[in-house]
Amino acid sequence: MQKCFYITAAAVCLFVAPLAWAQPVQQDRQGSTPTVNLTMDQKHIIKETVKELKIEGVAANLEVTIGEAVPKTVQLHPMPAQLSEKISHIKNHLFFLKGAQIVIVDPRENKAVDIID
Repeated sequence: MQKCFYITAAAVCLFVAPLAWAQPVQQDRQGSTPTVNLTMDQKHIIKETVKELKIEGVAANLEVTIGEAVPKTVQLHPMPAQLSEKISHIKNHLFFLKGAQIVIVDPRENKAVDIID
């Protein structure tokens, strides 16, 4: 009985462990995993709303990486009220434009938490 248990446990380890290792960690192409969980629909809503604001962006050559501090020289904007109502978990965040990208910033740490293309 005990031998059967060990054989079954070994078989499970052989078949399940490689599956767990094969799961790739999804990383944003900007270098890190976003720390705010936005769905594709939420990202679309943000992009369409911000596009209507006609805000001037920063230089496209500015290096921005998720998890890194945003330079103090970058002018940050509050989330529009209509976004705060629709996507409540980002209502206190700030953002800026970098070319066609929207960079969402955590105001407490002044770090980029997501980049929307």
